[in-house]
Amino acid sequence: GPPLGSRSRGRAAKEGDRSRYRCRGVAPKSRFGETVVTVTFNDLGESTEVVLKHDLFPSSEAAEGHRQGWTSVPSKFEARFAR
Repeated sequence: GPPLGSRSRGRAAKEGDRSRYRCRGVAPKSRFGETVVTVTFNDLGESTEVVLKHDLFPSSEAAEGHRQGWTSVPSKFEARFAR
């Protein structure tokens, strides 16, 4: 299917149940440097909790724009994997 979100280039490091990505956006509007995305997967028995943290934004406006984007991800995942 189509991509779920914006494109970025970066490096990833896996630490147990946690993955950390250093990202630099490639879209013209994302030219504000490197940010860090940390995704943690917590085993809750019959389900898994996914905790996402995105840091190192240069401004509150940049952080808010990404917050809005990230909050749309769960419904996109549900739609993609419900098939």
